[in-house]
Amino acid sequence: MATLALGGCGETGKEVENQHRREHPCEFSATSKECHQEERKQKLQEEARHETGVLRQRARVEAERARLKEESKR
Repeated sequence: MATLALGGCGETGKEVENQHRREHPCEFSATSKECHQEERKQKLQEEARHETGVLRQRARVEAERARLKEESKR
């Protein structure tokens, strides 16, 4: 019943399941080539976000140090 509700008009449960398999291959096959590629892509994106965050934090710290240094000269 829930499968039919998700599929919309005219789609059978099997069609909905097949579409879901195409859109989310990792949920159905941990060894699929697409799954490995998707996991690698997500890992690289996560690492890039982390690196970006670290660089932004360093820039904030350096800016704060420069500001404090200028204030201490006054």
